[in-house]
Amino acid sequence: MSSNYALLDEPAQWSAFSTPSPENKNADQTRGLWQSQVVVEGMHCGSCALNVEKALRSVPGVKQATVNGATHRAEVVWSAEQVKPSQWLNALHNAGYEAVPANDHVARNGIRLKCSAKPKVLCRLPR
Repeated sequence: MSSNYALLDEPAQWSAFSTPSPENKNADQTRGLWQSQVVVEGMHCGSCALNVEKALRSVPGVKQATVNGATHRAEVVWSAEQVKPSQWLNALHNAGYEAVPANDHVARNGIRLKCSAKPKVLCRLPR
């Protein structure tokens, strides 16, 4: 799977699993900090979660990594000028884990969508 990670290096793909960090003051969204959400496969215990965090934090340009072993999710804050998603995803691969983009980050961030059953009414996506 690691050979496919390069596909995620295209800035047009970042919004599928990332959002610009609130600290990102750049008008050019291909620069600055990004927050990405991934689902990590192969984590079975708290020690695994620590190993995933260690692997992510070892990559230059990764500013923060937070891993939840119970949900198998990781949030990665990274600098677009210093690192690309394939680099930190490959670090996970090299540590024995695989990750897939968690494109449901939109739901957790409370973005509202129109409900088709009730025109002009907004509703929250399920969390």
